[in-house]
Amino acid sequence: MIKRLRTIYKEGSMYPVKILFSSDDFVDLLTRVKYMERLAVYDAELFNNYDYQINTLKRKKEALLNA
Repeated sequence: MIKRLRTIYKEGSMYPVKILFSSDDFVDLLTRVKYMERLAVYDAELFNNYDYQINTLKRKKEALLNA
């Protein structure tokens, strides 16, 4: 994931457009769209899990400090 994030950062906001327009044909375009959607769902799950873990650790830290 880190490599992907680094590449997206380096390529800029037009990165998804570059990927889609580099398709060889319509079927390739649809395949790329499908994979990009799957990556977006996967990334959202990762970030949600990370956020949940951070919030859990914060609550545990506060509980320990208040104990």
